[in-house]
Amino acid sequence: MGLEWEKKFWGEWFASFSFGGMVHDGHLVGELDGRTGEKSLGCRMLFREAIDFVYCFGGKHAVMLHLDHSSNANLCKKNTRDGSAQGRQTVTINEGLEAIGIRYKYSF
Repeated sequence: MGLEWEKKFWGEWFASFSFGGMVHDGHLVGELDGRTGEKSLGCRMLFREAIDFVYCFGGKHAVMLHLDHSSNANLCKKNTRDGSAQGRQTVTINEGLEAIGIRYKYSF
């Protein structure tokens, strides 16, 4: 959920920026050694920002380069999984998620 702004800047090219939030079902506290791939996201609700560079063609088609970042802006603090003073003690957890990709769009 969020807001998006678009700006046409040259012929059939435009860019968009979005800012909002998201809810996830990932790990709040991941593994300290990082071997399992579990990121420590800290909170269920995260901020989300994205930027797209888009080329439109043929009236109904578009190809876009998409960059996306989600994090909790260091607003969440968590204890270790077992509540002990071992390992990750009470720390700010904000490893965040990033994505980059190419998307194709067809408008109906």
